[in-house]
Amino acid sequence: EFLEVHLKAVQGGPSFPGLLSKREATALQLREFVSWVHANPGKVFQNNSALHRQLLLMGMWSGQISVIKRTEMEDIHRYLPFEWERSVDLIRVDESTGKLLVARPVASAEWSRLRKNAFPYADSHGMGISSGGIEEAGSGLLHELGTAAPTDEGAKMGNWLCNDIEKVVQEALVLNPPVSWAHILPGEDFHEVAQNPKAGSSIGATQHTQIARSHVKEWPLYSLSHAPVQCQEVGGLVDLVQVGDHADAFFLKITFPHSQHAAVCKLLKAVRCHILSSVSAVNVDFNVLCTSNGTGALVLIFTPIANISKDKGVGKNPFTGEVSSQYGLPVPAMDSGSGRGSIMCTSEEEWAAGLKGAVMLEGLYNLTRVPNAFKLTYECLQKELASPPPAPKAKVIKPFHRIPTTPKRPVFQDMLEGMIAAHADCRS
Repeated sequence: EFLEVHLKAVQGGPSFPGLLSKREATALQLREFVSWVHANPGKVFQNNSALHRQLLLMGMWSGQISVIKRTEMEDIHRYLPFEWERSVDLIRVDESTGKLLVARPVASAEWSRLRKNAFPYADSHGMGISSGGIEEAGSGLLHELGTAAPTDEGAKMGNWLCNDIEKVVQEALVLNPPVSWAHILPGEDFHEVAQNPKAGSSIGATQHTQIARSHVKEWPLYSLSHAPVQCQEVGGLVDLVQVGDHADAFFLKITFPHSQHAAVCKLLKAVRCHILSSVSAVNVDFNVLCTSNGTGALVLIFTPIANISKDKGVGKNPFTGEVSSQYGLPVPAMDSGSGRGSIMCTSEEEWAAGLKGAVMLEGLYNLTRVPNAFKLTYECLQKELASPPPAPKAKVIKPFHRIPTTPKRPVFQDMLEGMIAAHADCRS
């Protein structure tokens, strides 16, 4: 209210004895505005688009605000943008109420910005960032103003409890040519796209995906199958694979041609919403990954998991009360890497635990299971598909990928010191 009074004064409204002068009021507003833009890039000041634009232009014209052009910034942070349109609503979970809300409606125009990951932990590691609601097409003034002038505030989304399956699929479509190994071009390769669940995501404020050079056959776990069934609704194969000792320790696997991506997103939206509507939504998350099968089709892995809480490196399942130490796991929770068998180890103990291979993965899926998740998933598949896949009666995982424990692997600290030394040599 205080700022609104002074805005009226700036606009030629009545003056108020004892209050700030018009010039002082303008300076106060602009300081408040600049602080807001710094803290909330892509958001609209006071939820008032007209006021936001007015203060931005006022500050620029008066010389009190300077905006660094995007073309100058992008000499440092370069990326490849592409546009796509939503075929289904994006649903998010409100963490305070547990209600399901529409984060982005069907037919929303979206942009994905593909860029390198500054802290890589996978081959050709990249990220898929959303537009943040700023002008992406063209090279005019709005484009140059960037986050200072949002054009679609709803496009600025967080990353937690908002599993954007369609974004994962759309980016996988772009990064994986619909051909087999024999027909890819020189320099071309297949890539995987995944979105980390909350327990495995260090950045909650900005929606993003993880991208790496890979394909499904590189991961023995995701290469497993139980009894895949051809389903006309998605134009491909649908399979249910039990990994752990419990029926709920499973993943849903869909192999489909590029042309059926919208149908797959529709099916998985139905499954996800059915699970979230049937249990405590804030305690449920999903591990989603999409990549090529190496023969021209895409494979999507959809794993319902508990929203694991972490304390001093130990993960706890909110449903079962089980903790990661019970299973001797090298990680406290599942993320897009550990869910497929890629483990980041920081000690000899974690390295040894990771080498247990299939046994370790069984424990990870057992720990992160959501009670009744399989039953709810199967109910939805029976409703949405004319011929759903049969339910597995036991786990299909077998011992695989056992790496010899000799010679002794250096611990992470040794590796880090070696990287620092190598970097110093390069600089000299």
